[in-house]
Amino acid sequence: MTSSARILPADADKMSTEQLTEAHVPHPGIPRAFVRSCLVIGSRGAGKTFVLRHRRHTAHPDAIYISLQKTLRSLASDAGVGGRTVIYPPDLAATLTSKAMAILATTISQRVAERGLPEHVVVDALRPLLPRGIQPLSGASDLPAIAKAVNGSRLDEWPEPARHLLFDFIEQVYELTSGSLALFFDRADDAPLPALSLVLGLLDQSLPCLVVVAARPSVSRVLAGGFDPTLIAGDHYDVFHLGSQPYAEAWRTFLLESLTRFLAVNEVLGVPVSELSWLPHFARDSIRDALLLAQAISTAGGSNSLDARREVLLNVRAQRIDRARTALHPAVSDFAAFTRLVQRRCAKALDGPPLPVVLRLGDASLQPQLSLLPAGQDRRTLTLLDGMRAEAFHYPPGTLWTPYEIPTRVELAPLLAWNGRNDKWIQ
Repeated sequence: MTSSARILPADADKMSTEQLTEAHVPHPGIPRAFVRSCLVIGSRGAGKTFVLRHRRHTAHPDAIYISLQKTLRSLASDAGVGGRTVIYPPDLAATLTSKAMAILATTISQRVAERGLPEHVVVDALRPLLPRGIQPLSGASDLPAIAKAVNGSRLDEWPEPARHLLFDFIEQVYELTSGSLALFFDRADDAPLPALSLVLGLLDQSLPCLVVVAARPSVSRVLAGGFDPTLIAGDHYDVFHLGSQPYAEAWRTFLLESLTRFLAVNEVLGVPVSELSWLPHFARDSIRDALLLAQAISTAGGSNSLDARREVLLNVRAQRIDRARTALHPAVSDFAAFTRLVQRRCAKALDGPPLPVVLRLGDASLQPQLSLLPAGQDRRTLTLLDGMRAEAFHYPPGTLWTPYEIPTRVELAPLLAWNGRNDKWIQ
C-alpha cells in the first residue's frame, strides 16, 4: 500500500459529496429515486446513510438530511437514559415527545431558512410547538437562539404533546417552499423511543412531502407494542430491506464492487480485491465490515495467506463476541459459551464450505445456554433485537423485515459461527 493512496472514510456521514459520487455503486433493489415515503432497513454498515446522502445529492436535492442520533442528543441527556431504553414512565415519554417535536421543527426551520425562506416567516410557523418560556418576541427571527433555548430547556417546561402540531408545521413549510421539501431521517434506531415513534408516524401518507427514515432492524421495538391500522407498510409507505439476500450473487457482486470503489482497488490495497473472494461471506450484508476486514489484511503487511486471514478474523471475532456479551448482559450469561455450543452441535456442517447457520428460537437444546428469557415473549424479543444491534444475530437470508413481526429464526453472524479452524471458509 502506498502512503499517498487515499482511503475513503468507512462512515458515509464523514464522506464529501465528491467521495459519495466516486464510491457509489447502485444498491440491489433500491430505486435511484424514491417515489413515496419509505423506511430503509439495514444492518450496521449495509449502506443506509450512503443511500440517503447519495439520493439527497442526486435525485432529491430539496431533501433535508437529519441524523436523529445527533439532532436529538439532548433528549437522552435530559432523561438520563440512552436512545435504546425501552421503558419510559408515561409523563417522561410525553415531555420527551413534546421536546422532540420542537427540536425537529427547529432543525427543519434552520435548514429552510438557509435556503432563503425569510426567518420571521419560519419562526411564525414554529411558534405553536414552543412552550411559553421559549416563545420569541413578535417579529423576532433568531433561529439559532431559539434552537439553543429549545435544546437547553428543562423537560418540565414542556406541555402534553399534541402530535398534530408537527404535522401542521411540516405541511405549512411544504407550502411555504412551494413543495420543495423532503425529509430524510437517518439513524432512527438511536433516537429515544418516544421520539422514534414520533418520526415513524411521519411516514403517514397524508403528509404532502416525501419522508424517508433509515434504521436498523431493531427499530421493531417501537412497533412491537401493537398493530397500528393507520400506518401499514406496503400500503401507507414502502420498506426497503438492504442486504436481505447477503449470499446471493447480486449482493456479492455489489459488495465487491463497492469495496473496489472505496479502496481505489490495487492502488490502496496490499491485496487486490480480486483475491478477496473469501471476504463477502464474513462481511455478509455489511459494506463497512468488508472495508474493515480488507484494511486489516492490508495493514497486516498485505499478506493474503491463510494464516494472515485467520489471524485477522480471529481478532475481529473476539471483538464481536465482547460487543455481543456487553449488549446481551444480563439476559445472556455467557455468549462465548453459546457460540461454542452452536459450533459443537453444527460441527459436521461447519467443517464443510461456508454456509449460513440459522437457529430456531425456543430450541430446547439451545435455550438454557442462551438464556433467551423463557419467562416472557416481550423480554425475549428485546434480547433478540439487542443481539441484532450487536451484530450477533441477523434476519435469516431471504427473510424480509416486517413491522410488528419478530422472526422465529435468526442467523448467527458468520464470523461467530466459524470455528476458526476450517480453512474452507477462508479460501
